[in-house]
Amino acid sequence: MVIAMNKVLRGTRIGTFNCRTLLTADKVSELAEKFYKHFSKFCKHDIGFLCIQGHQIVHEEDVNRTQAGPDSILFTSSAWQNSMGESVGGVGILMGTYVSEFIIDTRVVSNRIMAITFAGSPKLTLVTVYSPTEGADSDEVEQFHNELREYIHGLPAHNLLIVCGDFNGCLGWEGARSGWYYHRTTSRNGVLLKETMEETNLEAANIRFQKKKSRLWTFLSDVPSADETQQKATLDYILIRKKWRNSIKDTDTSEALSSLGSDHKLLIAKVKLTFRAKKTLPGRPDRDLGVLRTDPDLRDDSSV
Repeated sequence: MVIAMNKVLRGTRIGTFNCRTLLTADKVSELAEKFYKHFSKFCKHDIGFLCIQGHQIVHEEDVNRTQAGPDSILFTSSAWQNSMGESVGGVGILMGTYVSEFIIDTRVVSNRIMAITFAGSPKLTLVTVYSPTEGADSDEVEQFHNELREYIHGLPAHNLLIVCGDFNGCLGWEGARSGWYYHRTTSRNGVLLKETMEETNLEAANIRFQKKKSRLWTFLSDVPSADETQQKATLDYILIRKKWRNSIKDTDTSEALSSLGSDHKLLIAKVKLTFRAKKTLPGRPDRDLGVLRTDPDLRDDSSV
């Protein structure tokens, strides 16, 4: 048998969404249905990815694979339990069934970080993350960023690296020469995020494209602010290795998943990717030339 490489070049959509919970089968089914409607149906062969945070599903396996819908598969790392015994957190990646055939590595870095690498040219490493909140102990947030940095430093430099998730931090304008920001100042978690991007050579794609301010925020708090309006913030980001920055063609926010009851909006990037998968082709059978020494008739027929 001959092993060949089957090359597939497609545009795709990569998104991130803090879903708050996927504890019921109905929630999973609804997410899968909307994923197909807003992601996979626009991409031939169902190539689409949605990084999720806060699914709250606890399981024993390091990585659990669930058939979320007829055309989609959900990979999750387990949520954990808080001091009250309630399940919290958990990250995962939802993708089309077809693209799951290109997976070459699945890694749980921590209970807040999971990564999947796909065969391609270059290889794609997609990381989904869920940072502690601004109110968490600073040591906990620093540990999260240290674990993320350590994992990224261990990846091949040529990999197309995309990190998506809820970083629970705000990046501010603060005199930046380029980019479109929702906030003027950077929060504590945002400072750590900036340090991580600088150290790992990443940039935030969703502040690179010019958008109206209403298209920049990703989180709507139900806690009234001083002016009795609901507080909006940009907490979710899609980061990409600077070497491959031009692979992302656009980003945008969307209310497409609002029916799931989350306080976050969907953040989407349009990306150009190349995938490769091994393909087995029929080949000519091996020839046993040793038979020429033992079979006189065959030796005579083969002589020149």
